[in-house]
Amino acid sequence: MTLSNAGTGDKREREHHLTVDVPPGTYLIRTAYVEPEDGTALVLVQLADQTLAA
Repeated sequence: MTLSNAGTGDKREREHHLTVDVPPGTYLIRTAYVEPEDGTALVLVQLADQTLAA
């Protein structure tokens, strides 16, 4: 599962949130945050299931 959030300008709304139901388990979590220029940002989150199958 990969989630991303990109915004531009000074009018980004900070009230909006995303809720994701993730089943119990072990996950590898990788994140990246990039600001290529003033007023532009990208947040990328990746969850990789690491739960071993029985």
